[in-house]
Amino acid sequence: MSERMTGRWAQAVGFLGVTASLLFVAYELKQSRDIAVAEIYQQKTAMVMDLNTALIDSPALLDAYLKLATTPDTLEMRDIWLINGGLSALFSYFENNHFQYQLGMISEEQMDTIRAGIAGVFEDNFTRQYWISTSKTGSWRKSFTAEVDGILAGLGPVEAWSPSDQLDYLTRNRCIASGKCLAGTELQ
Repeated sequence: MSERMTGRWAQAVGFLGVTASLLFVAYELKQSRDIAVAEIYQQKTAMVMDLNTALIDSPALLDAYLKLATTPDTLEMRDIWLINGGLSALFSYFENNHFQYQLGMISEEQMDTIRAGIAGVFEDNFTRQYWISTSKTGSWRKSFTAEVDGILAGLGPVEAWSPSDQLDYLTRNRCIASGKCLAGTELQ
């Protein structure tokens, strides 16, 4: 091989080495940025969850959930607020996991478990109503809303009647919790 040809090969190998090094550095920078964004999102989620649970008395929340499961017609306004605060914290946790998944920090297998957990919380009408009303007001990221709406749609409709909008907030929520009605909760 001529000296000239050897020099060209050396330049090509050197060029490939520099290119590979630059690509590796770019990947490392992107990964560092993703980790920083995920940490910021994690901190934001922790603050939201702390805010939502700051005033929640655990025994009172447990009592509210027991009423929801056993005697929803006895729910009081305080119970509804406690449950809504608990659901907000829970969906904040799910949304954080979804964001981490989008960044590639949670595997598909882990996300499938999270999806199953999300489906599991929709066993009662109250949680479905909470999700539908908060997702329609833009409380959650659009991609997370689409993911959860897909999960909810896959669970099928809930058999219930729709009361008129004349019911007061407490009566309507008791009705929803009992499974006897769903006020405006049809998924499009």
